[in-house]
Amino acid sequence: MPIQAYVLVDISAKRPAAVVAEIAGMEGVLSAQPVTGPHDAIVLVSADDMTRMGRLVMEDIRGVEGV
Repeated sequence: MPIQAYVLVDISAKRPAAVVAEIAGMEGVLSAQPVTGPHDAIVLVSADDMTRMGRLVMEDIRGVEGV
């Protein structure tokens, strides 16, 4: 059974929509939406296990320029 989590993302790029779009296209990302408030985006992710979830969040999403 897949694990799902919401991830709050802070974006430092001048074009946050482009960053959100890049994240939205990643394997394992079910939804990525810009938001207002203390964070810049909320991302719904899904993975088969915690190891893959960790890689998705800590390497893939954090690896996007501007995150």
